[in-house]
Amino acid sequence: MGSNPVSVIHIAENKKGGVLEYISTIQKTSSLNHSVIVLGKSNEIQVSELKAKIIYTDSFQNIHATSRKLTHALKGCVDVVCHSELGLKLLALSNIYQNITYVLHGNYEYYISAAIKYKPIISKFICVSRDIHTQLLQLFKKSKKTIEYIPQIVENIHQIEYLENNDNLEILFVGRRTTEKGYEKLINIDSHFSKNNVRCRFHIYGNGSEKYIYLQNDSVHYGHEEHSILLKRLNRFKFIVSPSQFEGNPISVIEAMKNGVVPICSELGEEQFQLLNNKSGVILKSSNGQDYAIAIMEIWKNKNLYQEMSDNAKVRSNKFHDKFTTVEKFDSIIKNDTSNYISNISLKLNTLDKKYIPNIATIILRKLFYNIRNIRIQ
Repeated sequence: MGSNPVSVIHIAENKKGGVLEYISTIQKTSSLNHSVIVLGKSNEIQVSELKAKIIYTDSFQNIHATSRKLTHALKGCVDVVCHSELGLKLLALSNIYQNITYVLHGNYEYYISAAIKYKPIISKFICVSRDIHTQLLQLFKKSKKTIEYIPQIVENIHQIEYLENNDNLEILFVGRRTTEKGYEKLINIDSHFSKNNVRCRFHIYGNGSEKYIYLQNDSVHYGHEEHSILLKRLNRFKFIVSPSQFEGNPISVIEAMKNGVVPICSELGEEQFQLLNNKSGVILKSSNGQDYAIAIMEIWKNKNLYQEMSDNAKVRSNKFHDKFTTVEKFDSIIKNDTSNYISNISLKLNTLDKKYIPNIATIILRKLFYNIRNIRIQ
């Protein structure tokens, strides 16, 4: 992190996924002073490299109290960058910051909904998805909002475990164990492999609501493992499958490509066409897991084709997602306007503190209610 006095504070939720890795990469790469406030119900940050302050949120606290706490933490900040709807909600309640940058991290409808709902307090939108960028330009074409597209900011891969030459078919899946992420399609992929006497090993990273699936081929479930450990292991995998139903441009796919892992992805947006172009990976219109297996088998049986696609994956991912280029563009958008600095913020904070006083009684009553309820349940 740089020593530049310009202060940029990011607000994000303490959830698993790529958002905290995204911010961590900016923090380590930028020449500006990027600090982070993480909102969450746990005091343990999911990304160890991230330097952040935690604002603890729980069911006992009135949301106005949390808003007040967040606003005090932002005191003196020049630029506020928000990565979640909860952060926008808390900032809107404080009624202090009116020129916030909002980062839309994927091709999900709730990002668009939050952008529309909190449009009055947002001055700049940064989209990692071209499709979302196009939608926002159409929605806000009469406004003077800054709407920019920046490709996913992804760490360059340096520290890699040394492995002996491995010619086994090793397949990677990274994502929550949910239907939306296509987790259950691994069963269809595995089944088609078995019918065709293809042996492989699945490496599955991520937690989720679905039960662990049983596969006929070897499989290893890692759960939620430290992100830095996964990065070091990327050179052991041959393919990464991403059969997600809703996605922007998955960071895990880009990270794998930077190490020559060939992606087999669902058709989800402009990014995939730009990045893969059927020369560095495969985009499938079908949602049938069998088609993922067929694509992998066709490439794997032709070792020259596989090596060509692996080399192309490295070149194209590093071209489109060079972290220095993307972070520089991110910083240029943030520095473009510092009008969200509030000169009379101390006066506004005092007003906010006065409004907060009645909420103390609310918090006490709420805790009493929960205690009584728990006693009755017992």
